[in-house]
Amino acid sequence: MASDAWTRNATHDLLESLGYIFDETSTGLSKGRIRRDLFGCIDTIAVGPDGVVLAIQYTERYKMNSRQAKALAWDGLDRWLLRNRFEVWGWLEHDGDTPPTLTRDIGELYEGEPTFTRTR
Repeated sequence: MASDAWTRNATHDLLESLGYIFDETSTGLSKGRIRRDLFGCIDTIAVGPDGVVLAIQYTERYKMNSRQAKALAWDGLDRWLLRNRFEVWGWLEHDGDTPPTLTRDIGELYEGEPTFTRTR
């Protein structure tokens, strides 16, 4: 859970700086040692200043591929994307005063349509 804390904090700090309102969606199971994401793949729901709803799965950068695969396996993703956004955020932690860096996947924060194609 310790690695979760810094990725969560980095995500929330960035969302706040961009003017989003947001909340965590995952719930604790088994005395908090295990977390269950909303729909199995959403950690945070955020609403931007423009009213766009963004679902985020955040993680450490090296785990992005598995998180993207988990999101793409969700049967509701196509329906979600009809009116909302979804992104996987992968963070790379740095030492000292350097802030963590972010890599995004499944859509771009500032542009319209998602940048991936879902295949079955």
